[in-house]
Amino acid sequence: WALEDEADRLEKEARSLELQSTQQLQAALNLVSTLPEADDRLAQIYWNQLCEAERAGDEAEAERAEALLRAHDRGAWADRLRGLGEAVIHTEPPGASVSFYRYVQQDRRLEPVLERVVGSTPLAAALPHGSYLAVLAAPGHDPVRYPLLINRFEAWDNVPPGAAAPAPIRLPPAGMTGEGEVYVPAGWFTSGGDPDASDPLRRERWWVDGFVCSRYPVTNGEYLTFLNDLVEAGRAGEAEQHEPRRMTSPTEGVPLYTRNPDGTFAPGGKNPAETLLQPVVCVCWGDAAAYTAWLRARSARPWRLLHELEVEKAARGVDARFYPWGRFFDAIWSCVYNSFPNMPSAPIVGTFTTDVSPYGVYWLAGGASTWCINPYHRSGEVAPGNRLIVPPMDASVARTMATRGASWMSPDRYARAGGRFAGIATMRYATVGFRVGYSFG
Repeated sequence: WALEDEADRLEKEARSLELQSTQQLQAALNLVSTLPEADDRLAQIYWNQLCEAERAGDEAEAERAEALLRAHDRGAWADRLRGLGEAVIHTEPPGASVSFYRYVQQDRRLEPVLERVVGSTPLAAALPHGSYLAVLAAPGHDPVRYPLLINRFEAWDNVPPGAAAPAPIRLPPAGMTGEGEVYVPAGWFTSGGDPDASDPLRRERWWVDGFVCSRYPVTNGEYLTFLNDLVEAGRAGEAEQHEPRRMTSPTEGVPLYTRNPDGTFAPGGKNPAETLLQPVVCVCWGDAAAYTAWLRARSARPWRLLHELEVEKAARGVDARFYPWGRFFDAIWSCVYNSFPNMPSAPIVGTFTTDVSPYGVYWLAGGASTWCINPYHRSGEVAPGNRLIVPPMDASVARTMATRGASWMSPDRYARAGGRFAGIATMRYATVGFRVGYSFG
């Protein structure tokens, strides 16, 4: 508390000093209207305010700061006021065409509108400041969605921590990412910084290496394939251990699936066909880890759970938006408690399609919460150069693991992409499932 009180006092003191400085500079201009030193100092102050407002997405404050900056600019700020920045893009392999889409707010959602098509990589393109989506395409490779944020008079160049040159964006071979998979290329993104989110992180830039993740949470249909494969392999006891259960006590639960005469599992519920397309829930962290181990062996790809920062990047892109679709919320855009006129229920794949991120990942603001690979730390990650290091799949290092995302039973505020939660690794929660992914590029 003492540290928080001291931080509040220093913040108030800083605001007071800035206000005094501004008033004294204005007073100097009242005495000598042509005093260049006063105009230059005020221009610097308003430039700083403009940059901070644009980073925070405060359009009204940005307009005010820009108007004041223009009033005191003697020509030195003309280039920055033009608002141009630069997008520097390298790909592996080179020679990809690049289509730039600018995010424009339409009906309170950010929608990509085609700006121009350029090619081929490597390239450096001047763009007005703003949030963009670059679509990279090359023969023999899957197209890649690459969000980028252009700040005034700055370059978005994808230089990793400790490096001197941009890292090329790796283009997956054609067919590598299936219909149910999404590729999130390596690069910087802004995490945290949303005071209205649940247990938010401080605002920081993180470098996250490229990864592939499931487009939707793992469904009951996919999880049943896992359990039944264990049964057919003579591992029925192991399958029973991992069967989803609605907990009636810390150690006991009611199975959610039914059993066939041959011992295999079948979907429960009133509508089994819909159950297959709903996200699997009531699984503990170890169940999710067992599924990824089975999937690794089955597909020969290094599947794992996602890190919570990977989930946040997949949801927010790089412009620090509060939701996958932008900065405004309406309950019809995601699957949360208020999305239903009556009793809420788990969604099925193909519904709530507005809840889609810049990369094309669905249900990151609702649907089902997801277990993450990393232990929960209240203050978040610490890593050299803010480069995320994904830990191995090991629940023994911590009792509580991170979870991310809202569910169909969540209040509205839990839909914010910066929200964080902690789950006891051995518990099965009625609205927590999981996604899978693996590192690539």
